[in-house]
Amino acid sequence: MGNEDKSGHERARQPHHTIQDRITVAEAGLTHDEVSVLTVLRLFCTTYANPESQAWENGFDCALSSFGPNHGPILGPAIMNVMRSLRCTRKSNFRFTNPGCPCCRATLSDHELHMMRLLKAERRGDGPTRQTCAVILCEGEDPGLFLASISELAGRLNAFAPQTPSARKNSKSRRLNFFYR
Repeated sequence: MGNEDKSGHERARQPHHTIQDRITVAEAGLTHDEVSVLTVLRLFCTTYANPESQAWENGFDCALSSFGPNHGPILGPAIMNVMRSLRCTRKSNFRFTNPGCPCCRATLSDHELHMMRLLKAERRGDGPTRQTCAVILCEGEDPGLFLASISELAGRLNAFAPQTPSARKNSKSRRLNFFYR
């Protein structure tokens, strides 16, 4: 019980630097823009786990610096909406990696891996992977609200950085490694 924040949610405490069983960001085949989304998402998660950190401000700053003045103010809230809709759906905590640790942030938690697989699937129109990841992340609950927010984020991200045919091909060619790690 001692690991709960003021809202009653258990803080995501992970043993520091025990990353040998995790997939790395590089192995996940994330694009530069998807890594930026992951970073912003982690900063928003930090705020939920530790409200006094006010890391949401850094999340919006990161979105602005990563996506520029035209897209940052649109993508930042879209990323926050994904996290808010997921929090409304799932019962347990979302495990995330400390965005402030250079060693840890190079890896993905199991929940982050599913989130990024879902975003990649939504961006390329892979319905079965999208649905599977959503059900896992929503813990079997109705994923409708969450999927709507992911769809909005993917659409806005694709408007900023459209996936080229080679990017779609590369994301599919990494699929086995990405799914069966």
